[in-house]
Amino acid sequence: MEPASRRSHDAGVQAVCGRGDWARRTVGESQCRARARGVSGVDCPHESRRSAGRRHRRVRRQILLARDERHLQRDEQFPGAGRCVEKLQRRAGVQAVRARLKRSSLLRLDATADGNERCLMKKHLATVLLVASAATCLACGSTTTSPSAISTASGEATIGFSGLTEDGVSVTTYSESGFTMSMSGEWRVRTDYGHPAPFVQFWAESGGSTETGEVQLGAAGSVFYFKSVDLYSSITPIPYAISGMKNSRTVFTVTGTVPNTFGNFRTVVNPHAAEPIDTLSITLTNAVPAGCRNLVGLACRNPMGPDSIVLTSMPSTPTGPTTFSLSGQITDSATDAGISDAAVLIRDGPNGGRVTRTDASGNYSLADLLQSGFTVTASAQDYESQSKGVTLTSNQTLSFQLTRTQPPTPTPPGATVIGFNGLAVNDATVTTYSESGFTVSTASGAWVASTTGGHPAPFIRFFAEPATTVTGEIRVAADGSPFRFASIDLYASTTPIPYTIKGFRNSSTVFTVTDTVPNTFGSFRTVANSRSTSLIDTLSIVLTNAASPSVGNPMGLDTIVLVR
Repeated sequence: MEPASRRSHDAGVQAVCGRGDWARRTVGESQCRARARGVSGVDCPHESRRSAGRRHRRVRRQILLARDERHLQRDEQFPGAGRCVEKLQRRAGVQAVRARLKRSSLLRLDATADGNERCLMKKHLATVLLVASAATCLACGSTTTSPSAISTASGEATIGFSGLTEDGVSVTTYSESGFTMSMSGEWRVRTDYGHPAPFVQFWAESGGSTETGEVQLGAAGSVFYFKSVDLYSSITPIPYAISGMKNSRTVFTVTGTVPNTFGNFRTVVNPHAAEPIDTLSITLTNAVPAGCRNLVGLACRNPMGPDSIVLTSMPSTPTGPTTFSLSGQITDSATDAGISDAAVLIRDGPNGGRVTRTDASGNYSLADLLQSGFTVTASAQDYESQSKGVTLTSNQTLSFQLTRTQPPTPTPPGATVIGFNGLAVNDATVTTYSESGFTVSTASGAWVASTTGGHPAPFIRFFAEPATTVTGEIRVAADGSPFRFASIDLYASTTPIPYTIKGFRNSSTVFTVTDTVPNTFGSFRTVANSRSTSLIDTLSIVLTNAASPSVGNPMGLDTIVLVR
């Protein structure tokens, strides 16, 4: 093997196998290298050198000529590939966009003899991993597989599109098991994939475009019951609206969004499965993000569609996902006494955003939690927050012992405290406020009064919507008179608090204090000024509120301590 080819091969092996302990623990380095050689086209079994060379060239041509995204996407979905990519992410910190592309075309999941799983390339050439984001899968003897079929009970009919046998054909009507289906939108048949194959799908053609597809079915006026449907998408979430009608009147409407399945199917269960209907409508919205491009520079295109529509002749009670509870106690690490009114927040996972508070004895309970792994954070006023990970597979107990924070700096003699005591209307807009000879004016951000919280209540705050960043600034002055700034209390609900505090005198900067308060989870934290002896005539306080993608975030301040 030439040195350059060897380097390309080694790069592919490292990408597949990882390095060090992970490779040895997962597959065994020599075994993984041998398998990588096989799938890279170097030495496919039972193949002559000449035929290997022809296949090599054929793969290269197909990679270079693969400009039809529909063709690329068709090779995209392998159930379980997400777990394969997660292993690579843990090993090498692969960026999310590259991981998605690897999930789409470069990796597959293989079962080993001992029942474990291992990551393998779907390509002949190791160099493809470095230069291309998608191509046809032509590894020796490889075939595309579909997930196993869903078993159905007697009295159920599953519309599985088994009568559609010609791939890529446009379809507007279809009949199966006594049901007739009509479709609006550009629906086409896909025979090499499904739950099980085949199924129907429609496309959003380029970044920034949104397409809607509707499937409507009935049984010649007969009454039936809708139980569930499996939904699929390649690179986007799946917003859906499902309506059941009887005698042209709406019986139920179910709307929601299935999180990104990355090419797998997810079952949507009907909570109204006991309601008789004679017409069922399933509408999917296919929206590709603006500016989305893959690694070869092509605009993203996204297929979306349903499969395995389960209908029954008798009403059924839907069975929702299994849920569990999480409970425990929050105590003081020094005294073991329960901490009342402590906040317990689930930070991530499918239960992310769930929050509760402890009772007088420090006990808490969160019910109806989905089985998953997630992070729980406990916080309380005047205590350091603490986070723990938990994998919930049953009703479990998780307790915390919190440590008290350092006592606040004593208020200097003769200090003036701006506590916003004159704000009496909750959510009232605040642009200027005067107290004890000082004037507080808002320079940026939509500040409002909050009379239901504070340190003590009331205080002022501003809000950032999910996935947005908002900057809020206030300025404090005393009609030109000099004063000193001692401290301020800062608050946020779900994020850290980046702040910049500046003192000015005669329009010149006297000091600048910049830092970030760790997540307070709804509590206040005191920020003391290290330049508290400096005289100023204007104080600027800037807070940066960067909300998470899933939930908005309030941020605010209280108890500004000043000394004349």
